[in-house]
Amino acid sequence: MEILAEKALHVLASIDVIDYEIIRGWTTPCKDGYPIAKSENEVFKLYLDERGGRTIYISPRDLMVATDGRGIPVSGYGKYYIVTLNSYILPWDRVVDAIRKHGYMEFSKLSSAISLARYIVNGKIEEAKKVIERYFELSMKRFEGVRAEEIMNKLIEQAKKEYINVKPLVNTIEVLIPESIRYRERSYDKHIRAVAFSYGITIAFLKHHLVPDLTLVLVPYGYAGEVRRYLREIAKSSVTPIPLDIDVYAYRVDGSSGRRVMVAKESLDNLRERLYRKDPTTVVIAVYEWHEHVIDIVKKWIGYRMLIPVVLRYI
Repeated sequence: MEILAEKALHVLASIDVIDYEIIRGWTTPCKDGYPIAKSENEVFKLYLDERGGRTIYISPRDLMVATDGRGIPVSGYGKYYIVTLNSYILPWDRVVDAIRKHGYMEFSKLSSAISLARYIVNGKIEEAKKVIERYFELSMKRFEGVRAEEIMNKLIEQAKKEYINVKPLVNTIEVLIPESIRYRERSYDKHIRAVAFSYGITIAFLKHHLVPDLTLVLVPYGYAGEVRRYLREIAKSSVTPIPLDIDVYAYRVDGSSGRRVMVAKESLDNLRERLYRKDPTTVVIAVYEWHEHVIDIVKKWIGYRMLIPVVLRYI
């Protein structure tokens, strides 16, 4: 509970919804203390004091000033959160974006530590020194960002060797494959499409700093198994900052109405259930260029969450 509470406060503080302090001991109102909380009629200025007095705690449960009671003791030994509420409106899109970034940094730091440990265990001391020097040269945030960008650029070059051109745009990832592949046997065409989707999805994870546990990946029906396998292979070969052992789900389209192709009702029902169970911050959807309108349909269903389309085109 303690870790979750602190992470939640950190996320809210990062988007300036709140400001908070973690204190131990007693807090007593005073005129010249540090202003950390507001009520309807006054600003509370508090300082730490072991002697007690009228104690004021801000409950992290509801983010309101509480002059009665003792708030919520989180760790069991006099540790409390005092919170200043800067806004009464939670901007959910910014909250979700902050959660995604925080989650990515947590995964990335763990991945960097594991990579460094591997260098040391395998006797690659010079490589380990370079990683440490670079870490101190940059900051953790810049270190992980530069690392992800370098891997992304290497993957783009690697994909070109397989005749797949990946273009990371602002909000979309385009994957381009030669038109001539259409006229090869069907199994080969499907294989290239699956690999292309996998490269595009991997680039989406690197470019937008996504975390598998907070991301839902959707691919056209018939591609889920292959894409899942290729994602693992790509992550293993390129040593991505986070493991890409991702749950990939297929969606069906329905053209039986005689109008343009729509997402099948069964797939939309499954999407609703997965959004409820997983509650992702981001949805990555792979689509053919002739089914791009599917993006708008899914966008309406996922609400405030970030949507990143991976669009496959023939050139």
